Amino acid sequence: MASENHKKAQSREEMRFEREAKALQKNLEKRKLQQKKREELKKSRKNKQTENQD
Repeated sequence: MASENHKKAQSREEMRFEREAKALQKNLEKRKLQQKKREELKKSRKNKQTENQD
């Protein structure tokens, strides 16, 4: 019986670990996307500045 409770607790911990891992992965993807957009915005601003200087 004690081993059954241990298995349940272990699987619960594993499930929590999986959920947290998925959440972290999702956040990482969001941050990468935001950084990519930021870099594109910087490039477009820089291009506009160089066009205005000509």
